[in-house]
Amino acid sequence: MRAVAEGVGEADWRPLANTILTEAVLDPGLTDASVALDAGIWKSEIGPRVRRARAVIYEVPFALPGRSADFGLDGASEAAVLRGVIDLAFREPEGLGDRRPQDRRRRR
Repeated sequence: MRAVAEGVGEADWRPLANTILTEAVLDPGLTDASVALDAGIWKSEIGPRVRRARAVIYEVPFALPGRSADFGLDGASEAAVLRGVIDLAFREPEGLGDRRPQDRRRRR
C-alpha cells in the first residue's frame, strides 16, 4: 500500500507484491490476490482520501494486553495479548479514517 501511495506505477504492482511476499516468507501464489486487494483500495473512494490525508500510517504492528474474555476467547481470567497489524490508517479533518469503506464512522 505504501509503495502505491508513494507513486509506484500500476505496471510495477505485481513484481513488487511478489518481492514483498517472498521476503516475508509468504506464499508468492498470493501475489495476484494481494495486487487485487491493493488495487481495489486505491481505486475506491479510499484512495483519494488517503492522498489528501494530513497523516498516513502503514503496516504498524500492535499488541494489546488483556484477558482472554476481552478478545472473545475461552478462559475468561487468563492473561492474553491481542497482536495484529494496522494495514492503513489516516487522519482527515473529521478524525481518523481507515481502509474499511463499509465502516464510515470517524474516531478522534
